[in-house]
Parts: sequence; structure tokens; C-alpha cells
Amino acid sequence: MKTLIEKLNEKKTAMQAIVKACKNEGRPLTEEETKQFDALEAECKSLQATIDRMQAADNAEIAAMPVVTEMSQEETEVKDFASYIRQSVSRLPIQANITRSDNGDVIPTTIANKIIDRVKEISPVFNSVTKYYSKGSVYVPYVAASDDNIAAGYAAEFAEQTKTDIKFTSVKLDGFLASVNTAISKSLINNTDIALVDFVVEKMAKAVASFLEKETLIGTADKITGLRGIAEAQIITSNTANKIDVDDIIDLMAAVKSPYQANAYFIMAPATLTALRKLKDGQGVYLLNNDVTSPFGFTLLGKTVYVSDNMPAIGSGNKAIFYGDFTEALAANIHEDLEIQVLNEKYADQHAIGFTGWIEADCKIQNQQAVAAIKVK
Repeated sequence: MKTLIEKLNEKKTAMQAIVKACKNEGRPLTEEETKQFDALEAECKSLQATIDRMQAADNAEIAAMPVVTEMSQEETEVKDFASYIRQSVSRLPIQANITRSDNGDVIPTTIANKIIDRVKEISPVFNSVTKYYSKGSVYVPYVAASDDNIAAGYAAEFAEQTKTDIKFTSVKLDGFLASVNTAISKSLINNTDIALVDFVVEKMAKAVASFLEKETLIGTADKITGLRGIAEAQIITSNTANKIDVDDIIDLMAAVKSPYQANAYFIMAPATLTALRKLKDGQGVYLLNNDVTSPFGFTLLGKTVYVSDNMPAIGSGNKAIFYGDFTEALAANIHEDLEIQVLNEKYADQHAIGFTGWIEADCKIQNQQAVAAIKVK
């Protein structure tokens, strides 16, 4: 190849020399120069054609060779996770790069992040809360309105000022262990790695989302309390038994301080939304407005309405509606590692395999003034 290129360059140089001589002398090519030029041009075309064919052959050989590229961390972990699933189902020794722990096997980081991201997409309430990712306890400083004694006032130079105090408390976010169960068809074992992993992520994310949203809204005593810990001062009792009226909604919104109104929204059960759709003002105009930009198609007194199947319906003693800025109101601690155990026997009669996912999380109210609730009389 090198020899041919050198010959080609020599022929081109000779052609340029013939043309240059004619230009310098201000004359056309002689008959002899024309024959030489044409002969050199023909040789150049022949040499160029040979070089092009050789380069094409070399490129074909390179293309035929297997291209070895280094996989990204996500691609590697997807492969490992898919292999882990297949090996678990087939009862083969686990060869995938999966870490073992007391609660099961640790899902690779990128897979676990996909599940948490999908959880946030599914549950707008849990998506809103302030999140911390710590393997230990998290203490969020908090000042109750009754303990905030710092005040401004008039003062004179050189006069001793009266000291005012502020009492800090803290909200402690722990990690409560919980499990979520899901099952997938064994038929998916023969699908591609990506399809299999995406399916498992989707199934587990829905299970995790349902649990975390329920605990955020309803909570469990001595576990994740969520909005269960709302202060009595922030609970509005409805005026009428087993009913919520317009005045109740107004009182609910007024219970949230002005700085938190801009990003506040309602959360309620679908049946509660249906009941509120029938509310009218004194002029007979429905209070709920159609709004195609709102997630569920309605706004109530200018605020977005979200519905959740985890919320209780209107009934005696139920906290049927929450309203507030949930980013300011709630804080959650999520332990980063999501761990699973494969259940080969439990779903055998369904031609499926089960997954038990273990998570540790906590969610509490960090700012009582940013949220309020209606309790049905």
C-alpha cells in the first residue's frame, strides 16, 4: 500500500510540473506534453483504483472482526441481574456478580435506582416529600411555633437588651424494615435481558409504591407514621356528620400558613372527589373546575386535586382530605440498598417465580404548619 501511494504521488508531481512549465512560459501544452500528461493521468487513475480496492478489502476485514467494547456499569448490572434471575429459577449456582446480605441478595445499584425512580413516578405524594438517603438515623431540626420566642423590638444605644430564646427539637427518621412481594411468569426467562429486567423493575416498583404511599398517607403506629403524625391543631373537624361542605374546605386551606400555599395541593380518595364534584356555591356553580392541565382533570378553589386509593373515604372519624405543601411538610429516609429473595416454590402452581423485596425507610412530618387535614365528624 505504501509503495503504491508513493508511485501515485510521483505521477501527480510529474503532471503538476508539466502544467507549471506551460503556465510560466505562457503557452499551451505541446503535442508531446499532452501525450505525457494523458499517460500520467491514466496511470494515476489505475493506481488510485487499486489503492481504493485494497482499502475496501482492509475495511471489510476489520468489520468482520468482533468489536470488543467495555460495557457501562448499568449494562453490566442489567446482565448480572438477568443472569441472577435465570440461575435462581433454574436452581443453578449463582454466577452473577450479586452481593449477599442477611436480608437476601442486594439488587445492583442501577437496578435499585430504577425501582425508586419508578416509585416516584407512580406516587406523586411520595415524590413530593423531602428525601434523605442514609443507612443510619437522620435528625431533622424543627422549631414548634409555641417554642419560637425570638422577636424584634425597639432598642436604645448602650442599653442592655432583653434576651429571647428559641427551643430546637428534632424529627428522627429511622429505618423500618418492610418487604414487598411480586411474581413473574417463567415464560419471561426466554426473553431478552432488558425485557426481563424491565418487567421485574415495573412489578417491584408498583409493589414498593403502593406500600410507601399508604404509609406516607395513613402510616402505622410505631413504624412509618407519615401524615398519621399530624398535630391536632392542624386537624379541621367537618361541620356536619359524615359530610364535607364548602366551609370545611375553606377552613382546611386556612390552616396552612401562607408561605406554603404556593405549592399546596389536595389529596383524597376517588369517592371523596366524586362527592366534592357535587358541591355548589350559593349561585349554584360547581366548586370543582375542569382543568385539563391538572393530573385528574380538576382543581378545587384553584388548587390541584390528587386522588389515591390508599386514602379513606368520607366516614365518621376518617381523615378524608389532606392539604398542604408536602415537600415542606414531610421528610423521608430511604436506605439505599434494596434486597431481594427469590421464591421458587410459592408460585410454582402458577408457573411463576416470586420475589420478596426488602427495603428500609421512614417518613414523618417535619413541619406541621405546612399541612392540614379534614376529619369527618
